[in-house]
Amino acid sequence: TFISATMQEDVPKNFLGPRHPVVTKQFRASVGGHATDFLIALHGHQLVVFVSQLDVCGTVILAQQEKALDRGPSYSVSTLIGRRDEAVLTLCARGLVEQISQQGCNLPVLLFIGLKDHGDLSTAREVVSEVIKNKIW
Repeated sequence: TFISATMQEDVPKNFLGPRHPVVTKQFRASVGGHATDFLIALHGHQLVVFVSQLDVCGTVILAQQEKALDRGPSYSVSTLIGRRDEAVLTLCARGLVEQISQQGCNLPVLLFIGLKDHGDLSTAREVVSEVIKNKIW
């Protein structure tokens, strides 16, 4: 919260109100040898993931699981804003939604991703791994 730990002792418990409905986790990790900022938020009916090595939101991709009646799950990935010509970013989003859905979370993933090495498949794998290690769903 915005109130420091020392001040919280003097504040009535009901002053802070109920738990905020948006669950978030923010951390920094090394991805592809670069410091990378992550913010994962469970917001309403979607999982929002920010990944940046560039201090910008980068490309915005929506990835979601679609269920077919006669076969297993399939995944749709749409670039909403940014680089549409980077297959690795699309693969990263697809890999992320697939891993998350295999863990029982079927929410769509809104991915904001800005990487220095956006064409490197191993970087995309590291991004997926870091998000899965730090899951909030």
